[in-house]
Amino acid sequence: MRIYIVIASVAVVISFTSIPCFANISQKIILCKLVNNKIERLTCYDKLAKSESRKLQNISLKQHNAIKREFRFDSDLLIRPLTFRLNVSGDLKISRSTMASREVEKLILRISRALNGSSNWKLKITVHGAKTALSRGNPYTGKELFDQTKTGLKLSKFPPERYSLKQGPEAMPILWDDGRIRSINEHIIFEILN
Repeated sequence: MRIYIVIASVAVVISFTSIPCFANISQKIILCKLVNNKIERLTCYDKLAKSESRKLQNISLKQHNAIKREFRFDSDLLIRPLTFRLNVSGDLKISRSTMASREVEKLILRISRALNGSSNWKLKITVHGAKTALSRGNPYTGKELFDQTKTGLKLSKFPPERYSLKQGPEAMPILWDDGRIRSINEHIIFEILN
């Protein structure tokens, strides 16, 4: 008798989930709630969680492939599959006041172009100014870099509800093997989130 109840419950779940109007996740959750048997209900929730997880992985894979195509000649920008590190330098005297904001604008426009047609992603942006300054250089402080990043975001017209921006800790310099400073290391991290 129990086997017939299980088969009937599975048939009901399968028939309802195959109907297009039940494609919405909240409706699928309601279907799982309707299952009376605790074990069958948990199994329903498990299957739902796995299928939704697979969908998210597929979205991430599509995004990753689109980003790889767009930045195939700029692989130094990508530090992880959906994470960018934009290195900037305040030592460029001529364009110091606008250079970082233009680089931010360009990067956001390229990311948007690569993920065109997809609006289910957001950006998490963290700014790291320089902790150390050399006597001959003038690196960006965290505040300067933060302000320029805000300007670049405005120029790119990227919707404010789709990004978070914060000022991270000041970056330690990158050293050569002999201990000399190789780079003051001010930079901005962009993470694409689903």
